[in-house]
Amino acid sequence: MKPNPLLNESIAVFKELGWHTAQYDEILNLPLGTVEQQRRVVQGLETGDWGEYGRVAENSYGWISAHTVNDQMLALFALRCGVSARRAEELITTDDEVTFSCIIQRGRVFAAQFLESYYRSVPRMHEHTLSVKGALGVALALFTENAPLENLDYLKDWVVLARYALTGQKRDMYREGSKLPFLDDLLPTFKDHVFASVENGVAATGPLKEVLAALTNADIITRDELIKVCVRGLDLAVRPGDRKAYTQLLVEDLQLDTTELLANQEVFKNVLTSGETPVVEAFAPSLIAVLSPAEAAEIALTSLYAKAAKTRLQVLKAVEQRQDVQTAEALILADRLNELAASKEKPSARIAKKLLENWNLATTPVSEKTSDIKGLWNPTPPLWEVPEFILGEVSVTALAHVINFLRTDEQYLFDIEGDRLLALAVELAREDVAQVRLALNGVKHKVWSPLIFSWLENNEVKLFSDDYLSHSQMVFAALGKIPCLLSTPSRLDSSVAFADLADRLVLYARSQAEVLESDLVLSLLRLDVSALGDEINLFGLPAGVPVRLMDGTVLDRDAAQVIRDYLADPLPEGSIDSSSGWLKVVLEMPQSLKGLQLPFRLNYMDTESTRLFPHWGAPAFIGMRWFGQEVSSAGLCADDASYRAKPLPAEAAINLLALQRPVHPKMADYCAEGIVNAWKRGLLIPGVADVAFLDWDSELSSLAALAKALYEVAQLGMLSVVWPVLDDLLGASMQKPRMVAGTAEVAEIMAELVDEVLVAVKTGVADEVVLEVPGVRALASRAGKSKAVEFAQFVVAKLPEAQFSYQLVAEPTRILPEEFEKIWQPLAGLVSVPEDGARICGFDEATAVSTCALPVIFETGNYPHEKFINTGFGWYYAITHEHQAKVVRVSADGSKSEGFIHWDGSQLVFSEYRNWRGGNSGALEGESSAFARFLVKIILADLATDPDPYSQRNIVRTLVREGKLDDVTVAATVSELVMFPQWSPARAVYLLESQPELLNVLWPMLTRPLGYAASQNALPRWVNRVLDIVLLHSEVLQEATLRGFIPLDEWQGVKQIAVKKGSSVAVKKAQEVVSRLSI
Repeated sequence: MKPNPLLNESIAVFKELGWHTAQYDEILNLPLGTVEQQRRVVQGLETGDWGEYGRVAENSYGWISAHTVNDQMLALFALRCGVSARRAEELITTDDEVTFSCIIQRGRVFAAQFLESYYRSVPRMHEHTLSVKGALGVALALFTENAPLENLDYLKDWVVLARYALTGQKRDMYREGSKLPFLDDLLPTFKDHVFASVENGVAATGPLKEVLAALTNADIITRDELIKVCVRGLDLAVRPGDRKAYTQLLVEDLQLDTTELLANQEVFKNVLTSGETPVVEAFAPSLIAVLSPAEAAEIALTSLYAKAAKTRLQVLKAVEQRQDVQTAEALILADRLNELAASKEKPSARIAKKLLENWNLATTPVSEKTSDIKGLWNPTPPLWEVPEFILGEVSVTALAHVINFLRTDEQYLFDIEGDRLLALAVELAREDVAQVRLALNGVKHKVWSPLIFSWLENNEVKLFSDDYLSHSQMVFAALGKIPCLLSTPSRLDSSVAFADLADRLVLYARSQAEVLESDLVLSLLRLDVSALGDEINLFGLPAGVPVRLMDGTVLDRDAAQVIRDYLADPLPEGSIDSSSGWLKVVLEMPQSLKGLQLPFRLNYMDTESTRLFPHWGAPAFIGMRWFGQEVSSAGLCADDASYRAKPLPAEAAINLLALQRPVHPKMADYCAEGIVNAWKRGLLIPGVADVAFLDWDSELSSLAALAKALYEVAQLGMLSVVWPVLDDLLGASMQKPRMVAGTAEVAEIMAELVDEVLVAVKTGVADEVVLEVPGVRALASRAGKSKAVEFAQFVVAKLPEAQFSYQLVAEPTRILPEEFEKIWQPLAGLVSVPEDGARICGFDEATAVSTCALPVIFETGNYPHEKFINTGFGWYYAITHEHQAKVVRVSADGSKSEGFIHWDGSQLVFSEYRNWRGGNSGALEGESSAFARFLVKIILADLATDPDPYSQRNIVRTLVREGKLDDVTVAATVSELVMFPQWSPARAVYLLESQPELLNVLWPMLTRPLGYAASQNALPRWVNRVLDIVLLHSEVLQEATLRGFIPLDEWQGVKQIAVKKGSSVAVKKAQEVVSRLSI
């Protein structure tokens, strides 16, 4: 923290003028003092820090203020006194009417400068939410400009506010008190803003679509203009979601007629080449029906390559309706029709064959279809010999090159290039520290820059023993004082050879230098202790080399003794723990490391462990996990995996394959190179990858994307690795209550590759056992005509008869007592969550954020005629650690105030302060409030309304594990929630699918919804999903009922559903539940 030396003088003026005791709404009328006072204020507030985030207590971080006055008041004081627009934008955190008025008092030029500064880098919670000061930004733009700002972030804010002005919808606007525009404020430039939003690429998947849809019924823009806007957006769109949105607007909201369709046909023809289902289904059949035969044939040919089978079928049906197809047009389509006639898509094949026959064109029977054999099944390459790590040239140029070409600046990854950077810096500093300064001056890197800047400016580094850069901090603090690094890798897998470690320690003894704690520990972790023979000379290590600790003290053992102790008592490989819902590695620290700290923070181990522990198995790879297109260091872990000295374990192999799904562009090359190199180096062994560890999750997901990725991997010559994984995926999918989405795509890839496998077996490249494939055989025997079953049957028809019989699921039997008791843990010592009088009233969809759970509305008896709306929006720290909830209090007159609500032991209490004990907005001082039922209601409500309830699921697991949640509370809460249509039990019970150990507390999440469903005239859509979970865990639930843990009456709803008239799937499943549970 670097406060302005005149800060206190400015605050003195602030207090002299009475600002420190004034109310916020008085700001515009508060005095600014004399010209001289204003000049002093600006001098003290124009620059400098007002505080910083840092350690406020052991293992606790928070804001450390440089003063004692209110930051918001001080910021607006600085603004009114005359600080620059850039500084004002930096200081101001509010976007209300008061702030707006203060800014426009400074004039249009100042307001424009403020806007320019704000929209350089905009903080925004999610893609479609209003930015932090978005309401202020739009208000200022309307004040200063007659035309829209050509800035994407500004236009994102504008569409959120335009939606509010048109519809009253406050979703994605998470701050109360913002200066929101009226429609009349926006009308003068509304049309221009709409066109600018489309031209500048505002996503049509968010508020922009709702704005355009609302305009169809608003007298603001003509129909022709609106069609022009949507067609232009469709033409410019690069994301499939945007094309889908504009297509829906044109077809569903605007309902284009034939004239309008033809007038814009060139744009529609272009977008049809995407092959995307919504686009092709919307435009292709209509264009085929009205264009000339030649043009219709061209459209049909493009559209028959659509990605979805059902879409291709629609196109074929449209072609079938044309009675005027001549020979020329028929020939255009002939090849594609032959392909479809020979495909496994039976409805499409039938129509394609019929068209070929009607047009007197030759057809190719399905049975004669052959595929080109590429020889994709190859022998596994031999295991490689890991090359030595070579530091290379030691020079200013070399060091500058390394820092500028590190693999990523997005994640905290300690990798081989990080090692190279530190080693080069140490070597250069031995000659002259100034050379290191020259090389690193002006470097821009997200992770390394703060550390380097601190060292360059002060020649010192602040040390934090639990920081993710703790090792780097120690090294920079010791530049010029140490001869080398003990932990510099000996080989490219980051391992350190004992001989190198011993030689480096000799250099320390000769130069009388101190070994750094982090460097010594890291070097030991990189030793392969199990591979060391008896011939190593432990007593030849130089004695007397001290170890300098992070806290500045010296260890009571010298470095040689620590090494000898460690070799006798090394750190064992960690174990993977997922009991809390968060994947982590648990370490058992050996006595040999007593008094020493690991050179990393444990919650960053997921990304660093591949390089920190080069000799570990599965625990080193928990960071190698697919996160979709988010930026993550998983791709770098994949690249690191290809440098290992031993073949990858099952967990690493499957997740390396999983990372071939679409990832962020920054990671794509690392993922692709990682798997190719792992194969070439003999690290990827066929049959090792285990789908049980896919994505380090018990639930299968994104199988369609995985199937496509595995196909591409097979095309690279790794079919021997891919084939068993595909079959295992089918087997795992069928063990679920219902087949996982994407199962058909997996089976289809097996159908595409089966000929390659048969040829590999026939030529002796592969063993006959690879044709057993129990997963696809079991799927082929399944009843029904789903696409997955059809593809499986296609595969099995080509295979020889299996040596064994493969059944889908064994008949259920009563669970063994010891197995049941392992799952159903007793609730001994559990204290029921106290009743607090809170009652759920509904969900506030008007203020919802699209990426978060719906805000819960509740009331309580001690605040009559008032309601409370939970506004945490994905932030649960206050709930889980402080036992209070962030809310908006809505009074009887409609007025609102923000604050927090907690249970004081006798009633719910609202406070405007989070720290209600200290009367300020900081974290709650002292112990947390008492845990009460209103918190459970918020958590369970969010569990079923959040688009991605990962956090809520973990919170529920933790509450169950820690004994803070009981079945009585769950039953009462679910009985309230199930009455609201926004709350879907189908989403809530997802948690139970793979975690039956939670049933001892959460079983009412099954019984209470089914009881409610039985009382309805029509069964809700979610009933089947809940019944699926009951059937999945029927043995456990049967035993729990027989033992009295679940009262028999709780199953009354299931029995009522089972006797309902009709033969619906739900009724049949309920009948099966009654049979299995013996109720």
